[in-house]
Order: sequence, then C-alpha cells, then structure tokens
Amino acid sequence: MAKLTDERPDTDAAAPRPCEAARHTGSNPAIQPGSRFLLQKAEGGGLVRRTHAGGGEEIRAGDFLVMEDQKIFYCRRCREAAIYDARRGGYRLTFYTSAAADRKLAAIREAAARAEKAREREKAAGERRFYPSTKRGERKRK
Repeated sequence: MAKLTDERPDTDAAAPRPCEAARHTGSNPAIQPGSRFLLQKAEGGGLVRRTHAGGGEEIRAGDFLVMEDQKIFYCRRCREAAIYDARRGGYRLTFYTSAAADRKLAAIREAAARAEKAREREKAAGERRFYPSTKRGERKRK
C-alpha cells in the first residue's frame, strides 16, 4: 500500500511550516507538506490509484485546503480529522498540493473578476435607453 500511495514531500511547498488549521491543538512544530496518490478499490478487491475522469492521469492529493480566498496547510492529524468530520456531515473536502492550491486560487480570483465585469456590463446596459431621443417614462409618438 505504501508503494501505491507513494507519499513524499511536496516539492512545490517552499519550506516546512506549522499547521494552520483552526482545529489544531498541542505543540505545532514546522513540518514539510507532503503529497500522495489517492486510492480506490478495484473490481478484484485490491487497491489501485484513482485517476481523473477526463484525462486518465493519476490523482495526487496534498495537505492544503482552499477556503474562500486562502490556502490553509493541515498537518496529517488535522487533515484526517477534517475529512472524517466532513464525511459524517455528508460532504467532501478536497486537499491540494501547493501548486494545485495556487492554481485553484487563481481560478477563483479569475472567476470573481469575470463575474464583476459581467455585473458592470449588465448595469451599463440597463442604464442605456431603447429610444435615446425620448425621455424615460414617455412613449415615442408617431
């Protein structure tokens, strides 16, 4: 199983860091973020690495959770507890490697910028009049 998960340090994480989870208790020494492959049960009953639906590339998970507009580093104990609590609550958490979390944050910011531009265009379109020569509230007479 250790060979299947291939757990190793996250090469994209800059340096060891303390756990940033709000749920963390006790001492909080700086540790190196890690990454690992996700596993699933195979048809024969064994375990295999999970792959992405579209590309077939193996899925690698990390220790970073993206929440709102920030990435938060979770130590192993806090990560496992958060996953357990999420499953009990009926939802799923996705933990990313450092580089994948940065890409996710960039995509979130880009989507927010596109939504803001769309709101501005919609507001500007609402301020334009259909018949520019008539006053608002009056009909154009023939």
